[in-house]
Amino acid sequence: MRTSRRPDLRTRMAGLLQGRLHIELYKRDLYILLLLGVVAATVMFWRLGEGSLGDYDEADYAQSAREMLWWSDFNTPRWNGMEFFDKPPLCYWLTALSYKVFGVNEFGARFVSACVGVLAILLTYLLGRSLFGQRAVGLGAAIMLLTASRNLFSHGYNFVSLARVGMLDMSLILAMLVAVWCVWHSQRNPRYLVWLGLPLGLGLMIKSIAGLMAFGIVGLFFLVGLPWKLWWRRELLWGGLLSALVALPWHLGQLWIWGRQFWDSYMVSLTVGYVTGEQGHTKNVLFYFRSIQRGFPVLYPVVALAVLYALCRVVCGRIVRSAEDTVAASRALTLLLCWTTVPMLLYNVSRSRIGWYMIPIYPALALLTMYLLVTVLRSKLALVAVLVATLAFNPWLPRASDSNPGVKVVASYSQYVLSQDAVLVNYWPGSYWIRPAALFYADRPLLLVTSEPALRRVLKTPGEFYVLADGKDWEPVQDLGQVLYRSGGYVLVKAQASVRGDEGGQ
Repeated sequence: MRTSRRPDLRTRMAGLLQGRLHIELYKRDLYILLLLGVVAATVMFWRLGEGSLGDYDEADYAQSAREMLWWSDFNTPRWNGMEFFDKPPLCYWLTALSYKVFGVNEFGARFVSACVGVLAILLTYLLGRSLFGQRAVGLGAAIMLLTASRNLFSHGYNFVSLARVGMLDMSLILAMLVAVWCVWHSQRNPRYLVWLGLPLGLGLMIKSIAGLMAFGIVGLFFLVGLPWKLWWRRELLWGGLLSALVALPWHLGQLWIWGRQFWDSYMVSLTVGYVTGEQGHTKNVLFYFRSIQRGFPVLYPVVALAVLYALCRVVCGRIVRSAEDTVAASRALTLLLCWTTVPMLLYNVSRSRIGWYMIPIYPALALLTMYLLVTVLRSKLALVAVLVATLAFNPWLPRASDSNPGVKVVASYSQYVLSQDAVLVNYWPGSYWIRPAALFYADRPLLLVTSEPALRRVLKTPGEFYVLADGKDWEPVQDLGQVLYRSGGYVLVKAQASVRGDEGGQ
């Protein structure tokens, strides 16, 4: 007589992952994705490698990825030779790989963000088609996100511009899109709840505490939009374990290696500091609404109406139950509203307000807006309206990001002047941080000096010293050295030998 044996953990996990997790694509979808991909790639990669890196946060992340190659250490991020626990290393790893292929330059630093931006555009189309069963909703939303801005610092409010700088936010947006995709399809196939853990864990490995927003979006949708029975499915438990397997090993490893230093720097100073600090230097409660207005410059009134319309549809759907397709549309609107609400609430509660913090909700706003337009105007006319609005008011490709042209020229020039033993000083009065762009383009460690007395003491010590500084900051201390090169108000100075000699004679 045979006795039944309970399946082991490996067998149960294999059973959970069995079945077909697929995207239903028709020939027309493939044509749309191909055309949309070509357009998105053209917009994202147009003159991507030109210009110069911005100080915050683009040059920071670009330099940390480079130092992984310097020190051959891909475990602990570093910046100017010091441990750099600002963010987890996932995007640094990808950027370091990009450097291996394209070289250490602006294109290599921005390549990952631009690629992720293209994927985000394509997934926005697929998500819109899945949520509402209409291609026009996803296609129109993708077109809205592709609206470019020619403003130099438009990455603070424009989706395309954010994808064209080497920052982490676009990767976080893609993780959110995948998480929303998984939670939506889990209603028909619970195995998506297992794979939901992957984007949730990757979000934590991309931007630490900001990755918790995806957890908040999913959790709020489970609470207000899905039947309670889904809360108790074993697939959800396995999804949570998968997210932990993705995010915990690096965090626990750094805690094991660095102990209190990692805890104080990463968990307390940076993670809590972003919530309680004032990174954006503004207390205006309308700041994010104005950022969104600039992000959707033509259709902003329609965006606001779309959010209100979605709220009314969801509330009315809960009061009066109607046809199945209406219930499905109401649930899709609920998901997009959850996606919009969580970041808006969290970042308005936080004292740190920076424009690009709100761009992760742009795909949700674009989908809500396009759903309203399709409902009112029908599919073809809605698409025409979005195309006209996009091309009539934004008939250009984005400009190259060039935040620090003078710093790039001067710091790059220093590579050809300095000997291996020379000390390169970054003189930046009142700062507590080396200028990131100067560090990246100098391609060597820098010594930060933040006051005139300290600069005089440093330059009087034995050795060969050069100084990178803003021209205005150098004028009061110009007796300390000779300007070798100047560009855009930034200078490279060689310290006078007589200054050091005077000190030696005292």
